[in-house]
Amino acid sequence: MILHDYPWEIPRTEWRTIWFIGDLHVGNKGFDERDLKTVIQKVRGDDRARWFAMGDLAECINLNDPRFKLENIPPMFHQHLENLPQVQINHVCKLLKPIADKCIGYHAGNHEEKILQHTKSIDPMFDYRCLFPKVAANLGRGDGGTRIRFKDGAHVNTVKVFTTHGSSGATTEGAKFNRLKELADGFPNFDLYAMGHVHKLAVDQEPALDLPAKGRLRLIENERTFILSGCYFKTYQEGHASYGEIRNYRPTRIGSPYIKIRYGGGHGGEMMTTFGMEP
Repeated sequence: MILHDYPWEIPRTEWRTIWFIGDLHVGNKGFDERDLKTVIQKVRGDDRARWFAMGDLAECINLNDPRFKLENIPPMFHQHLENLPQVQINHVCKLLKPIADKCIGYHAGNHEEKILQHTKSIDPMFDYRCLFPKVAANLGRGDGGTRIRFKDGAHVNTVKVFTTHGSSGATTEGAKFNRLKELADGFPNFDLYAMGHVHKLAVDQEPALDLPAKGRLRLIENERTFILSGCYFKTYQEGHASYGEIRNYRPTRIGSPYIKIRYGGGHGGEMMTTFGMEP
């Protein structure tokens, strides 16, 4: 597990937004570039926005991969078939460059992992390290634990974020959330839990009850937020069958979720959250 401290100076009573963007599958015909650009513009235009890259940014399926089908490759990549994964990775970097400086951390997905295993030479994470600033953490293929420290003068508020690309084979809606919540059982005191891979765009919040370590005895209700980070891969497209269609996966909702956070005034102001999904 990769641990990461991320400092963020911002007035504590103002809303700040954390996006979770992943499973783009750039280089597949099912990739929805238009909707991704819409979200990129929203992140770019918001000074109080940051984001996590959740993995599977590039399709990274080359000619020697049994999953390769020419019909799944957009015409713009046909002249680059011999170097297909690297050209796809380059396009990812071009698309994400406008918001690269706002990245908190970035994961490898199974597609990034597999291309390195197959080629022993193409490592998308090398390109991502060159794209993102040093303050952004390479969270790898496993789990990430990020402590975001919101600083406002002498006030410091901390949000703990668990992130993973994921490896679940869940296909039902309930099973996808259940997998993330099972992971959360091992990390019970985080605030946000985010997982990719399952191509589901959804957010759920649950209370977790606790007692104070000192002072007046009372119940404390802490809110835990569970995030499935969506995708930009359309399972069904006219004219050909994607590998998602062949496996009878459900149609996907395109987009990314975000969490908005602020704190109440005063020394002990409580954290308040809201969430949404775009586009």
